[in-house]
Amino acid sequence: AYYYEDLSHQLTYEQIARYPLDSFKPMNRQGAIQLGIRLGTIWLRFNVNNQTERELVLLSTQWRFTRLEVYTVDEKGRLTIQKLPSNTPFSERLAPIAQALASLGKQPRTVHLAAEFSIVDFYNDYLQLTDMGNALLYQKQIGFWHGGLAGVYFLVFLYALVFYFRLRDPLIGWYALFVFANTHWFIDRSAYLLEFFGQESWYAYFRPYYPIHLVFLGVWTIFLIKFINPNLAKR
Repeated sequence: AYYYEDLSHQLTYEQIARYPLDSFKPMNRQGAIQLGIRLGTIWLRFNVNNQTERELVLLSTQWRFTRLEVYTVDEKGRLTIQKLPSNTPFSERLAPIAQALASLGKQPRTVHLAAEFSIVDFYNDYLQLTDMGNALLYQKQIGFWHGGLAGVYFLVFLYALVFYFRLRDPLIGWYALFVFANTHWFIDRSAYLLEFFGQESWYAYFRPYYPIHLVFLGVWTIFLIKFINPNLAKR
């Protein structure tokens, strides 16, 4: 796989498709491709040789993105364009999941992907080339572990909250608030709230204006300061 970073955000597929391969930088990572955090539009290019009879899909583990477009050229030279905005209703997706999922067909040859992410909402994105069955199985397994971890977070929060009310220790109160903010961030990151409320809900409308990353970092910073300096914890 190869990538090209367009810092101008102006290049189109027609332009990028004419670029020679040596204009792209190679990605040596095997298996899943990690895009990393970048400021420009990332144009990802890779060739596919499907030796199975199954239709291939491209699964992204990220659900919040500014732009995600997939351009697929099959063995007959036909171009398929898929634009996958974050606000696409679940009823119009390949599968009712928050993460981006694009169909590549049975015999794709060359795939170009244009991706733009907001730094405040982007953490790590892994793209997986697989079939629909494995993509849904992966989502099921990830959902199981994420659900278990969210349950652990919630129990720790309740434990800290009980001790705060029993001991009235401000430091434990800040710890409880930190665990709550971390749990909230994790649930939002896992897209559980989006899948639960839906794309047309108040949550989907309100979420872009809610800086959850700043809330989490703010609470974490205050707790860390009070933990290091016990005298501040009493205030």
